[in-house]
Amino acid sequence: MKRIIAFLLTTSVLFCTGCSKKSGNRRTEEVISAGYDMYRVFDTGSSIVYPDYYGGRFFSEDGKKLFIYVTSAYDSELDFLTEKYDCVEFIEVEHGMNELESLLYQYKAEIENSFSEIDYVQTVTDEDNNCITVQLHSEILENDDIMDRLRDHFKGRPVKFGHLPYSVAL
Repeated sequence: MKRIIAFLLTTSVLFCTGCSKKSGNRRTEEVISAGYDMYRVFDTGSSIVYPDYYGGRFFSEDGKKLFIYVTSAYDSELDFLTEKYDCVEFIEVEHGMNELESLLYQYKAEIENSFSEIDYVQTVTDEDNNCITVQLHSEILENDDIMDRLRDHFKGRPVKFGHLPYSVAL
């Protein structure tokens, strides 16, 4: 049962998340297969566990290329993908997904503790840009004073700011 759940999770991740910035993008069979093979390396049988070198992945806008972010600690574990598929390319980045995941809660807590005028914040891992996106209400994003303080507070860290999704209630 755990293998079925892990397979379904992997499949849904490949088909539903990390879509290109343009909707309607269709990935080639080769890209889908390469992504699936990559996730199989991370599959422990009960969950997906990222190695510290893995920094995320994104797809070209035309759906014909899979870019895999790796840190300088990369140890060639995924090299078989470039031998098997022409659509795979590695890009070195500074931050691994495990590091970014740990920063999610830290950054959210920092904002909640240091910025009393911000009543709701959501932090998400931005795999395409290898950073954390801090999602805020429009009123906050349009407030130059608060945004200047936030940018100063997070200067030099892997953070960008964006709008909360429409589904978040005010």
